[in-house]
Amino acid sequence: STDRGETALHGATRHAAHDVTRFLVEQGADIDARTWADQTPLRVAEGYLYSGTYVSYPETAALLRDLGANPDAGTQLNFGLTSYGDADAENADSSENPQ
Repeated sequence: STDRGETALHGATRHAAHDVTRFLVEQGADIDARTWADQTPLRVAEGYLYSGTYVSYPETAALLRDLGANPDAGTQLNFGLTSYGDADAENADSSENPQ
């Protein structure tokens, strides 16, 4: 894993590499592995903010669920903004954070 706790499965998820995702799980990769930010591969696939852009991989999320990912594991975070120092990360969605 990386210094942020990302595994090869997190990386495959981030690149929507379905064959690699399936292979890793079939070879025993921890499908619910958590990063330092408590994100599982499923949470990554469900979506996150990265440098101000929302990124999600719905087909990958469905694959991970089919392979047995725990839908209740991990935390949905917008760490892409916060880890790169965006001062407005907390206010990225004004509908949820009225000012």
